[in-house]
Amino acid sequence: MASNPGILSDWPWKHLGSFKYLILAPWAVHSIYSFLFKEESKRDLTNFSILPLLLWRMLHNQIWISISRYQNAKGNNLLVDKSLQFEQVDREQSWDDQIILSGIISYLVNTTVPGSSHLSIWRTDGVILAILLHVGPVEFLYYWLHRALHICTTITFTLAIILTIIPQLSQSLSLVKPITICLYFIFLFIYYH
Repeated sequence: MASNPGILSDWPWKHLGSFKYLILAPWAVHSIYSFLFKEESKRDLTNFSILPLLLWRMLHNQIWISISRYQNAKGNNLLVDKSLQFEQVDREQSWDDQIILSGIISYLVNTTVPGSSHLSIWRTDGVILAILLHVGPVEFLYYWLHRALHICTTITFTLAIILTIIPQLSQSLSLVKPITICLYFIFLFIYYH
């Protein structure tokens, strides 16, 4: 870890400690109040369901964290004969900050974007559209971007090896600087195109 972390290295609510959940309190109270006390035609089930979905995500994450730590603490399948490091556990204490951020975004989108409130519980055309989008462009783009990442990583690794070996081989020929500079520009061209 850095000795002096940058400005965006911590969550904005880190200084609140365990009270960071109070950030969502105004939206949660408003959604519960409006669902309970508004007339039935004006109730927004979408806004009301954000908090239970966030709580479900927290419970789900906590169950998986507990299971994984139990397996590690039990110690039957250890790869390395070491115990769980407390520094690692301390770094993993902010697992719920992503959930708080998604709650803030969900409440803001629900209240500000037109058409994002009063959504129906089930729409068959929406399910079909989601499946087609996932099978079509999403999988296609993910596959090719993932493949491109591996190709760039392979090229970068190969060029790094070449950039370290060639100067050692060509020192006797006094071509160190021109060959290194040419390889560097080739690397930049391949990496950024």
